[in-house]
Amino acid sequence: MRKLGIIAIVVGIIVIISALSMDVSVVTGMGGRVNNLGLMADRQNYTILGGLFFIAGILMAIFGGRSQGSAVSVGERQCPFCAEMIKNQAIKCKHCGSDVEPIKAEEPVSVRQLSKVYNKDGLVQHWVVALPFSDKAEYVKVKEGLVLTGIPVHSETSSFLRVGPYSAKDEAGRIMRKLMQNSLHGNIEEFWVAPDESVEATSLQSGVCR
Repeated sequence: MRKLGIIAIVVGIIVIISALSMDVSVVTGMGGRVNNLGLMADRQNYTILGGLFFIAGILMAIFGGRSQGSAVSVGERQCPFCAEMIKNQAIKCKHCGSDVEPIKAEEPVSVRQLSKVYNKDGLVQHWVVALPFSDKAEYVKVKEGLVLTGIPVHSETSSFLRVGPYSAKDEAGRIMRKLMQNSLHGNIEEFWVAPDESVEATSLQSGVCR
């Protein structure tokens, strides 16, 4: 569409220039020249036609370019390292060569995922992402990375920061991929909560930045 718009603009300019350069005068019997009404009308018509081509070309170039840009962005994302556009399924950026995590299409939640799993103590199975750290500097780095991603800390120990809990392991995996895109690495761990706390955990998931 955009290419057609450019062609229409060029054609319109050519028609307008040709119309304005038309000689609308004719030779009289006495050797002079006078303007011919028919030729003047033709010049006016060609000028109007060229103007229509020009305006239509501009509109096609503008709106055709916007729709094309929207179509290109479908199924693409920004590289977290160089900010250039890459495919969602890409594992290496074609621009900077960095390794990136592929993003898979969201799958519908199955009935099995919606059903709760209980242990012998009546606790409900959930999942957390545990992010390890070995010293104070790494602890601060992990904490700052979570703040940037908008994912809240659920709990912490002397060597781990945990986020979650999530009722589905796939959801925890998606969060871990999001964290890896921000240079945060961790492991998915099983986590058991009381049934009434399970509702609170689900509310926490809905508030996580996606």
